[in-house]
Amino acid sequence: MRDIIFAKYSSERSADFAIKTVITLENGVKRVEKYPLSEKAAAHVQKMAENRDKINAFYGGAGLKAAPCEVINKGVAFDYIVGETFEEKLEKCGSINAETELMTKLRDRLYALSGDSFERTAAFDEVFGGTELPNGLHAGAFCCFDLAFGNIIIDKNGESHIIDYEWCFDFPVPVEYIFYRAVKLYVVISGRNDLIEAGIYEKLGFGEDAAQCFDSLETAFQAYIRGDVMSLRDLYSGFEKKNYSLPEIMGMIHSKNYAQVYFDRGSDYSEDDSYRVETDGKVSLEIALTGEVKACRLDPLEEYCAVFIEELTAESNGRKYVPEFITNGARTGNVIYFDCDDPLMIFDKLEEGTEKIKIDYSVSKLTKQQVQGAVKLLEDNRRKDVEAAEINAKLAQKTAEYDIKSAQFEDMKNLADERQKVIDQTLEHVKNITGIFESEKTVLINEKNRLINEKAALEAVLAQREKYISDIENSRAWKAITKMRSLMGK
Repeated sequence: MRDIIFAKYSSERSADFAIKTVITLENGVKRVEKYPLSEKAAAHVQKMAENRDKINAFYGGAGLKAAPCEVINKGVAFDYIVGETFEEKLEKCGSINAETELMTKLRDRLYALSGDSFERTAAFDEVFGGTELPNGLHAGAFCCFDLAFGNIIIDKNGESHIIDYEWCFDFPVPVEYIFYRAVKLYVVISGRNDLIEAGIYEKLGFGEDAAQCFDSLETAFQAYIRGDVMSLRDLYSGFEKKNYSLPEIMGMIHSKNYAQVYFDRGSDYSEDDSYRVETDGKVSLEIALTGEVKACRLDPLEEYCAVFIEELTAESNGRKYVPEFITNGARTGNVIYFDCDDPLMIFDKLEEGTEKIKIDYSVSKLTKQQVQGAVKLLEDNRRKDVEAAEINAKLAQKTAEYDIKSAQFEDMKNLADERQKVIDQTLEHVKNITGIFESEKTVLINEKNRLINEKAALEAVLAQREKYISDIENSRAWKAITKMRSLMGK
């Protein structure tokens, strides 16, 4: 069975780049799949598979290789690489000096691949604008642009993989800008003001002027991605009157929070087809679904949080059932931990005729560190459960093998006992026969001795008789008789 365990919609983009990213689990194997949200983005998605071989050829010299990727129906699928991200390695360094040293080593590996001087092209200006850049920049003919530290994973064998290569360009882009961008993403997303105070940019060779130029390139790049789509960022920068940051607004409305419900009527989700519900920590929603609604999406909050689902039902033709959903959070039982500021639950497997979804849940705001700690604990527990299951499976296998061997041994023992019994019976029979033979032998010996004695006695008698006859024949009387008989003709 194929399950979707994570989903992310990159819809605040130009239609040429709007995509959906999901993580699937099938037969124990995870994959990362990317699909276009419209036909216009199909070429953008297909190009990712082409980038794989280019990355291996260009970045192999720096010990980096692309996560395996293949074209699938209307999208591409990446192998799910298990390991530690470069970002996580940095977080474990324990000191700013150690972090700086680790980043410097990666910088030197990347810079070594791009020894040619950067030459500006029309393709570059189309994507990154016309900002004037400092001299002395370097670039290669190809680049994987989004080398964010979270996109580099080191597996158990120590091999480094680039896991997301959506943004690659076949024209020169300054490697200094690419690495600066990766550093800034790490610093800003992690809230590492301590690195800024320690002068991390200067330590890595980025002066204030270069940083400003690179920030301008980033602004142009984001505008290129968004195209004509009006995002919250565009709205914020376009106001003529005073702008308030989201934290300021949240403070003004006494930290009110909202859940938001989106509907997909065949053309994906949009702000225009959604509504918001204020929440004070507990939410009870009854989401009405009309006939043309294909799916719906619930954003329980707009920041890192934990959600406890108290009740979840759907109703179809008067019958209630528990609807399935996918989420980009880490789920354990009825609790979901969201390690992002855009939590979502997507109900896209509704039974035909479903009229409404009822959900009651409690939501608690958490810090990024709290959520990551909880998610890590869940992952550790799941890993231990998997390891325990594997051990139990091996134990069950060994037990079964032992039972088989034990049964075989018992059979062999019984056979040996039967054979020993036959041997004992045979020996007893031989013993009995031997006794009979011995007895008969004794009789025969006695008979032989008797006959010998009898023969000796007869021989003695015969000898006596022969001597008697001899004595008679040698006597004078016998001789006179013999002579007389001869004269008488007798």
